[in-house]
Amino acid sequence: NPHLRWMKGAKMAFDLAFEDVRRAFVTFVDDPANADRPFIIAGHSQGAKHILRLLQLEVERKPDRLRRFVHAYHAGHVIPMDMFSRTLSAVRPSESPHDIRTVSSWRTGRRGHTLRVHTLFHQGMDVFYADRSHYKNSGAP
Repeated sequence: NPHLRWMKGAKMAFDLAFEDVRRAFVTFVDDPANADRPFIIAGHSQGAKHILRLLQLEVERKPDRLRRFVHAYHAGHVIPMDMFSRTLSAVRPSESPHDIRTVSSWRTGRRGHTLRVHTLFHQGMDVFYADRSHYKNSGAP
């Protein structure tokens, strides 16, 4: 089945990319020059998916990194809320600008879409629609 072969190849490519991201993250965050410094993580779309895996494998399970972790900016991808009870127990959804060890996630979508997202524009778990005037000069129609 060509579709299944394509899917297997896509997963292999995604996993290969994640290993590159993971190696770079570990090298940076564990470098002695950064050993006691706080850090943030940011990613968009496919990179946001990598962020979730980094949080699960390289932050949540590593007390020293978790202690220094400030915030993850997770854009262009949805985080299932049950993930915070299944695999992210110490990292939480952001609820205020003063939170630490938290994640902010946002994704744009057409009016009426059914995904619930957490946005930086509105505190809480809700769908927020911004008027087009908020996006002047963005190139958006």
